[in-house]
Formats: sequence, structure tokens, C-alpha cells
Amino acid sequence: MKNNIIITATLLIFIYITNMKAQDRPAIQQQKNMNNTDLATLRKNKVKTYFKKVDEGRFDEEYFNLYTDDVEIYYPKFGFEKGKNGITNFGKVMGAHLQSLSHDIDNFKYVISDHSIVVEGTERGITRSGKEWPDHKISYGKFCNVFEFEDEFIKRIHVYVDPDFASEDADRVNIFKNPSLPINKESLKTTKEVIDEFFALQSGKKEGNILDLFLII
Repeated sequence: MKNNIIITATLLIFIYITNMKAQDRPAIQQQKNMNNTDLATLRKNKVKTYFKKVDEGRFDEEYFNLYTDDVEIYYPKFGFEKGKNGITNFGKVMGAHLQSLSHDIDNFKYVISDHSIVVEGTERGITRSGKEWPDHKISYGKFCNVFEFEDEFIKRIHVYVDPDFASEDADRVNIFKNPSLPINKESLKTTKEVIDEFFALQSGKKEGNILDLFLII
């Protein structure tokens, strides 16, 4: 009889503990989901801060505190760099090429996963030579950045964009020219106009470069 009471009491305690754990499980999962949501929001805000700092040219303590000490950056043609010194080196290269740079932050599209945030958007600017881009004919200012995080800090930035901002790479422009785009016939010169301009340039009656009259294929 005594053994039966002990067994029954043990079973009741086990059932009670099991029920308590079952009741706690949704609360724990809810807390975990809230923590994940808070972390994702924090990371997204840090991504926005990154772009705002870049646009303002303010590479201060707040900017460098966005990163881990071993952060990795990749940029087309530039290649890879490591650490906060690498971030500084990249900034110097971009600063030497661009007079200004701004991103349409309000219209970014985000893809957020456990450890990464992918940003798709548009950017515009002025090169050191004074050329504004994009021209929305050849260049469109589209870019995609992949940010990988360690906790709340950016551990990796890989940037995917065409670094030929002002479309100065004529060979590639000709190779990838879209044949389906409409041609502005008003901007095309007639054969007579081209010949007249050729002789005017050759005789010195007009200033310019004769080579500009030729289509380079």
C-alpha cells in the first residue's frame, strides 16, 4: 500500500512538471522569436547607418563601430580587404574616384535571414571628373550589397555593382548594348551632316575631334 502511494505521488509530480514545461514552452519560443526580431531590427538599422555615413562622408567612431575587427569587404575591380584598416583603404580608393555618392535608402529592398541582410537599391553621384551618373540610358545606378553579421556587428560586406559609373568603358558598352531599346532618330545625323562636319573639322573651320564621328565597334 505504501509503495502504491509513493508511485502515485511520483506520477502526479511527473505529470505536474511535464504540464508546467508544456505551458512554459510557448512563452520561451515567443521570447526567442521576440529576441530574433529585435536583433534583425537592430541589424537593419545598422545597415541604414552604414549607408547614411557613406553618403555623408562621415567615417567616425560610430561608423567603425558597425564592424567586427576582422570584417571583410569585397568590391568589383578592387578585390578583397580585411579589418577596419581595409575598410579605410577602400574608402580612400572610392574617395579618390567619386566627388559625391548618395543612396535611395527609403526605397531599399531587404532580404533578411538568420545571419545576413541583402540590400538591393539604387545610387547616384558625381565622379571626380565632374560626370553625373547614372544617365538612365547605359547606367542605371543599380547595386546589391550582402551584409553578414556576427551578433550585431557587420562581419562581411560584399558589394555587387558596375564600378564603371560614368559608362566610360566603351568596349563593354558596345558589347552589351541592348538591340531592343528604341533609337532616338532625332539624335542621329544624316550622312551629309557627318561629311560636312568631317570637312569642317579637317579644315579647321570647326573645333572638335574627327574620331568622334566614327562608330567604334
